[in-house]
Amino acid sequence: MAVKVTLSFKDTIDDITLYKFLEEQGKLIGKSAYIKTLLKEAMEQQEKENK
Repeated sequence: MAVKVTLSFKDTIDDITLYKFLEEQGKLIGKSAYIKTLLKEAMEQQEKENK
């Protein structure tokens, strides 16, 4: 099962900077895979802190 999530960036300096960072970092594995990697790392960190 695949779930689509829409991620939008507003026309602000912060959002544009985030988008450019995502574009650059996502070149190797793709933007979607990069975002999933970040989410997984955050989830694992939270699980460690909750133990």
